[in-house]
Amino acid sequence: MDAHPRTTLPLQSPVRAEQLDRPPSGVARRVSRVAARARLEHELRSIAVDLLGPNESDDLPAASADWVAATTQAAISGVCEAALDGLVQALDSLLINVPHDVGRRLDEARVRHDAGLT
Repeated sequence: MDAHPRTTLPLQSPVRAEQLDRPPSGVARRVSRVAARARLEHELRSIAVDLLGPNESDDLPAASADWVAATTQAAISGVCEAALDGLVQALDSLLINVPHDVGRRLDEARVRHDAGLT
């Protein structure tokens, strides 16, 4: 049995009709500021290399290397977009019911971080 049981929090439906016309949430607005997409793409690229094995251009003919690079990039881009969208929606769903004191502390920590104090 797991020594650290996991708590599962219920998620609300990912996209509700009233969310379609709303401006982006605070979490969604911070995606570009924290360079989330570039960071996730970097990690996914590293994982792809681990899964496929290193395939340097001198290991494969040029056309094959180009195909592997293009196919890998297409997979990374699709997965990255879906993962970020899912993460933002999940966080937004969970943060709807954030206790006031937790929300306040998160805001304070974000302000300190943005000011370079952490």
